[in-house]
Amino acid sequence: MSKQKYCMDCGSNLILKKVDESDRLVCSLNCGYIFWNNPIPVVAILVKYQDKYLIAHNKIWPKGLYSTISGFLEEKETVYECASRETKEELGLKVIRSKIIDTFTYKEMNQLIIAMFAECDGEISLDDEIDDTKLLTLDELKELDVGPMKLLEYIITACEKRALFNEYEAVL
Repeated sequence: MSKQKYCMDCGSNLILKKVDESDRLVCSLNCGYIFWNNPIPVVAILVKYQDKYLIAHNKIWPKGLYSTISGFLEEKETVYECASRETKEELGLKVIRSKIIDTFTYKEMNQLIIAMFAECDGEISLDDEIDDTKLLTLDELKELDVGPMKLLEYIITACEKRALFNEYEAVL
């Protein structure tokens, strides 16, 4: 359940109540506010750079864990704009072409993950969030032990199921 305690409309306490057959937090003064706890959209980008796949290490992660770069979708931003912005911010790279791979629900964090491919160029310039990157061939990527970073595993699996690696390898 959410940590939200107060009504966003009138500031009253929230109470648990059945709404549409689910327990929801609603305004205790019945102003009509319902906290739906909708998932937060996050874009995760599998970067193709110099004919290899780039994975990154976030400074807050344990040593040795790598995954895609990712970021929250901002207001009035398309997923393509988000992928371009995050790639530029975190890696200093320009997206030339991008494509949606799939969507995943990350229930533990209440996030909707929108996984994307992005072919990029430019020079890598890491921001304060990322402290290392690895460039992998497709075979190395497929054989990578992702450890607890299951998002990358989901993305690789989705690409294989949909033959997207074949499509991307042929096009790029």
